[in-house]
Amino acid sequence: MKKLRVLLISSILFIPLFSSQLFGLQFELDEFRRLPADFKAEIEPMTDMDMNYCAVLKVELDKPVDLSIKEKVYKKEKIDENEYYFYVSSREDEITFAAPHYVPFVMDVEDELKIGTTYYVKLNTIKDVNVTINVNPADATIMVNGLKWDKPKGRLLPGEYVIFLMNDGYEELIDTVSVIEDNTIFNYTMIAEKVETTPVIKTEDVQVQDKDNPFRVEFNGYVVQVVSADFAQNTLVVGVQITNLKNERELTIIRNKVKLYDTAGNEYEPQTIEFANKTKNWNITHNLVKDVTTKVSLIFKNINSPIEGVTLLKIGLWDQINKDFEISFKNIGVTTR
Repeated sequence: MKKLRVLLISSILFIPLFSSQLFGLQFELDEFRRLPADFKAEIEPMTDMDMNYCAVLKVELDKPVDLSIKEKVYKKEKIDENEYYFYVSSREDEITFAAPHYVPFVMDVEDELKIGTTYYVKLNTIKDVNVTINVNPADATIMVNGLKWDKPKGRLLPGEYVIFLMNDGYEELIDTVSVIEDNTIFNYTMIAEKVETTPVIKTEDVQVQDKDNPFRVEFNGYVVQVVSADFAQNTLVVGVQITNLKNERELTIIRNKVKLYDTAGNEYEPQTIEFANKTKNWNITHNLVKDVTTKVSLIFKNINSPIEGVTLLKIGLWDQINKDFEISFKNIGVTTR
């Protein structure tokens, strides 16, 4: 047994390399030749669909197998438990042998088969071997060439395989190995993933409203103030000013978290938001310099009835430190133009 390489990776897109018949038995061709002394094709001739005489394959196996051929067979005759005659068209370029629990085996016979001729084919079974895959932790998922392995023991044909291990909380592991002898054992210990802790940053829980100005709020290091609310031509524009009291940082207004309610209880979301010299129909982000007041316009369109007043305005915000937070105002007067 020889391990070709071991790779530890944190993320992998695993592509299956073989079909679901990976763990099946396989044939190998031991001999293919013409049988000039066998007159089966001449004594008991049969014709194919083109009315040409068939070629006959005398197939011998090293063990009893229920053998078949996937190409058109005009006659099948079982000589004994491990020997068959098959009548096939001499025009076939390849012959595919199949049997229960075996991977189909394709034999190339292009330009080899002659009309009314008998051929000898000897097929041997490649012996599979015992393979054990031990993994710590024991509940890890084991994939062999993209197929789940019934752990820990199974059987594989000699050859090269890719073993892929995964488990929650552990780094994924991939190993390319060679299976060349019986009772092959592979042992693996997976490495626990390193968990990076994120420091908890305390944010303010309650917004502080200015007693002298009910439309001015200080929260999470910002001063947010409603300065106007104008209704004209089915559009309500709410003017807001935001001042950053801390070091320079970016602030995002989350459009679908901006809600306005009128005196009739109707709810509205802004179609457009203007933040300084930027305009967007969705979330909008702007870099705020410390102690610099920046204008915001929340534009609500397609309002069919005039709005006499705003009972509640909620503005959803996000920044890198505070994450999602909300500032709200109540009982805002509206000017109709």
